[in-house]
Amino acid sequence: MSMAHSLEVRVPFVDRDVVEFVAGLPDAWRTGRGGLRRSAKALLLAAVGDHLPEAVVRGRKRTFTLPWERWLRGPLRHRVEEGIAEVPAPLLQFLNPSEVRAVWQDFLAGRTGWARPWAIYVLNEWVRRHLTP
Repeated sequence: MSMAHSLEVRVPFVDRDVVEFVAGLPDAWRTGRGGLRRSAKALLLAAVGDHLPEAVVRGRKRTFTLPWERWLRGPLRHRVEEGIAEVPAPLLQFLNPSEVRAVWQDFLAGRTGWARPWAIYVLNEWVRRHLTP
């Protein structure tokens, strides 16, 4: 969700002194412009690169993804199945229970991704907690 709104929520190196120091550096040093042929993380690498394995320093950028599919097929399966087995009354005008079951079956069969059944589960749970007496 943070990336969808251009927010950075990971803060492993945030330190007031470091931020103030880097903010005071010339733009060319921070951006890699002005003839400095460096990556976007050049300052970090200059500071700690000699303490890191070469594979880390030269490695490609990777994404971080939670294993939702594995969780929904494993430890969360029973909970999600129960959570979407019945559509709460306030949602019946918007969700067809047989279509909701079809989404779950499609997920189990590998015809759709984890996000569809998870979104239905979360919506159902929210409605149960906040809109159902």
